[in-house]
Amino acid sequence: MMDHGYDKETGLFLHLGGQSFLPVPDNPTMDEALAAFRFLRDEVLADFPFATEMDAVAAIAMFFSKVQVRFLAACPIYAISAATQSSGKTELTNVVSLSIDGRPIATQPWPDGDEAEMKKTITACLREGHSLVMFDNVPDGHKVRSTHLAQAVTSEIHRDRVLGLSENVTSPANMMFALTGNNLSFSRDMPTRVMQCYLDPKRDDPQRRRFARANLKGWCLSNRNRTIQAVLTILRAFHIASWESDEAGSRFPVWARCVRDPLMWLAGHDLLRVFDDVA
Repeated sequence: MMDHGYDKETGLFLHLGGQSFLPVPDNPTMDEALAAFRFLRDEVLADFPFATEMDAVAAIAMFFSKVQVRFLAACPIYAISAATQSSGKTELTNVVSLSIDGRPIATQPWPDGDEAEMKKTITACLREGHSLVMFDNVPDGHKVRSTHLAQAVTSEIHRDRVLGLSENVTSPANMMFALTGNNLSFSRDMPTRVMQCYLDPKRDDPQRRRFARANLKGWCLSNRNRTIQAVLTILRAFHIASWESDEAGSRFPVWARCVRDPLMWLAGHDLLRVFDDVA
């Protein structure tokens, strides 16, 4: 679907909000898919000091998850971590929102140890219609634990009582959560739910780094069409290839098929290994 309006074949209605998007090839070649990947890796993410190439692929997975999140039954938490402040953690997560949604990311404080507050936050974010929410600046060295967050990212339906009312609200739990913080670790029930991306500026004063683009926000908005086109080109090429992974699955089978498999097919990096590293 590329045109505004009702599509008889799928039964879906596409509302573009008056915007126009770059066309996606019907039959993209492997070369076109690789060019799209290089655009994401080398241009969109040019300013970020990934510790390893797997960390870069985990960051690219955020774009794939964001584009498809409403169709995923569940999605892992994306945790952007580093050893020091000013490494680009918040900026990286914001780049995903700017590039896909065209607006800054919704942020929330981390409700440290307050499970009632965590549940209220999740419910409020779902009712407001957010598809990506970031818990920004989790305390340094914090061990992330939350029963309600763990449930929210592996459940297809979220149910909670409305604050101040004697009624419950039920809604699809089809949204993404991101965390940012330094030297994060995770409690025993979290590692298989967390896709970690680690940044390493390799200097003691990362705040003094020179960026490739002085106005990264403006660049993301100006190149939003290209970013969306790149993600969709890779997904289309993967669909046409009919590639099947021989590797074991995860607790996120739809995400694995729609996000992990395309990147493994194209870039050769298996994101399931990230879950193992977090554990």
